[in-house]
Amino acid sequence: MVKMIVGVEGMACGMCESHINSAIRNAFRVDSVSSSRSKKETDIIADEPLDENQVRKVIDNTGYQMTSFRVEPYEKKKGFFVRLLADIMGRRERTFAGTLPSTGRSLLQLPSTYVVVDLETTGLDPVRDQIIEIGALEVIDGKPGADFTTLVQPVTVQPGQFVSPFITRLTGIGNDQLLEAPRAAEALAALGRFLGDRIVLGYNVGFDMGFLQQGFRKELHRALPNDWVDVLPMAQTLFPLWEHHRLNNLAAWYRVENPRAHRALSDVLTTDACYRKVARDGVKQFGSRQAFLEAIRKKLNPEEGEQLSLW
Repeated sequence: MVKMIVGVEGMACGMCESHINSAIRNAFRVDSVSSSRSKKETDIIADEPLDENQVRKVIDNTGYQMTSFRVEPYEKKKGFFVRLLADIMGRRERTFAGTLPSTGRSLLQLPSTYVVVDLETTGLDPVRDQIIEIGALEVIDGKPGADFTTLVQPVTVQPGQFVSPFITRLTGIGNDQLLEAPRAAEALAALGRFLGDRIVLGYNVGFDMGFLQQGFRKELHRALPNDWVDVLPMAQTLFPLWEHHRLNNLAAWYRVENPRAHRALSDVLTTDACYRKVARDGVKQFGSRQAFLEAIRKKLNPEEGEQLSLW
C-alpha cells in the first residue's frame, strides 16, 4: 500500500476538510482519507498510487488548489477496531453510484430521450450529507418537455439550521427557504414518478445518482433502477487539452447562459444545452456517433468496464 500526501491551499475550516475528503472518496476507491488544516495536507491511503493529475482535478472541482503531491510506502495496520473504524468513517463502497443492489448502471450512449437531473446537497458524501434541491427536465426525441423542481428539507439536530453558510453562499439556498420545503421521502417519491423508467442524463451525474440511490433506499425502501449517461466524459474526450472540465467551462465555451449557477433547474437547462452541442461536435469531429463513443470508451479506465469514471 501507499500513502499520498497532498498539499492543499485554502483549507481553512472543518467543512473544508470534509468537502475535500468526501470528494476524494467519491472519485476513487481508496482505503482512507484524512486532512489537516494546520499542515494544509490531505493523506490518501490506497493500494496503488493515484494519478496526480486526476487527484488535482478532483481537488480543483471542490474550489481548492493542490500545491504538492508525493507518494510514500505505507504499512496497513491490522485489527478489528481499525477495520471497524475505517468502515464507519469511509463507507466507500456505498458512495459509488451503481453499487447498491438493483440500481441502474452507467451507459455509454448519445440518447435522444432522457431526463436531465441535477441536485444541490449539503455536502459531497451520499452517506453523511443530504439533498436540498432537485431539478429535472424531460427530453423526448430531442424535444424538451416538462420540468420538475423542488427544494428538500434535510434532517437536522438543530431546528431551523439546515445548511452551512458555505452552502448558502454557493447555492443561494438559505435556512429560511427550507423551512416549508417537503421532506426527502415526499420529494424523492415525486421525482420517481417524474422519471419513470427513462435514462437519466447529467453532468458528473454519478455524483447525483449516488445521492439519489442512497435516498431511494433510505427514504422509499426501494432501489432506483434508472440507468444514466454522463456528459462529463464526452467533454473530456472532445476537449482533452482543457485544464478543467466543469460545467461552467463548457457553458462558457458554447456561450450558454446559466443565470442561476448551482441552482438545480438552472444547471439542468445548462447541462441539456451543452449536451446537445457536445454530442453534435463530437460526432462531427470523430466522424460518427460510434467513433465518438469509442473515443470516450478508450479514454476511460478499461478495468471499470461500463462503469464510467467520474472525472
